[in-house]
Amino acid sequence: MLSTIAVILAAGLLMALLGAAAGLWWMRRAMRRPVRVCAAPADGCDGCPSSGGSGPRFAPQLAFAAASGGGGSGGAGGEAPESRGPDRRTFLRGALGLSSLGAVGSFGAASIAFLWPDTRGGFGAVLEVGHVDDVLNDIDEADGAFEFTPGRARLVRYDPEDDTEDAYLELTQEGESPVLALYQVCPHLGCAVPWCDSSRWWECPCHASAYNRWGEFQDGPAPRGMDRFRVEISDDGILSVDTTEIIDGPSRGQQSLIQPREGDACV
Repeated sequence: MLSTIAVILAAGLLMALLGAAAGLWWMRRAMRRPVRVCAAPADGCDGCPSSGGSGPRFAPQLAFAAASGGGGSGGAGGEAPESRGPDRRTFLRGALGLSSLGAVGSFGAASIAFLWPDTRGGFGAVLEVGHVDDVLNDIDEADGAFEFTPGRARLVRYDPEDDTEDAYLELTQEGESPVLALYQVCPHLGCAVPWCDSSRWWECPCHASAYNRWGEFQDGPAPRGMDRFRVEISDDGILSVDTTEIIDGPSRGQQSLIQPREGDACV
């Protein structure tokens, strides 16, 4: 979590620096562009309106200088000197555009940093749980379902002989893993789904969706069974949960594990 926040802050700082650099570049470019200003509205200066038309803005201070005989070699009827730099409207438009670009860039960088999988550990990576024998002991001590917090997963026992449709062999390394990993989030509206010790089912407290031990749909408004992760076992017996991909749960009609409710519901 802290690493994600650090990446977001760094991305925001980078975008702010890029925006400042772009602003300085734009200002320097605008300062080099000449803007012709007439001494009076109707003094014959090229491009100047005679009265209220479009064109370079009327500069009162230059008009006063021209009327008093100043204004350089052009005299009272000549053109005023060229003035450099953007006017207020141009400056405000540029500032608004740069600030909008910086805001959009910061939001995009923060979104990418938040969604990018964390391959160094934590959710979004392949996480080691422990030796498979220790994991099975943890499941039994937790009364049938072990909560693996770093992977946002719920671990339960899996026996391929009980898998009447061979639906989860791919997720358990062709049945080599005696553990099935379920995603803790209800596929209905995203609530965390706790284990009910009395019914031996997963029961969502938000809208009463219910799933059997393997996360297969049993009751409620959920559109499918609980989503899940692949489980891998190394040659030395270390069990890992692959959280880089959340796999959609089985359809509402799939019942690979025949397990009726074993007690009172918790919801």
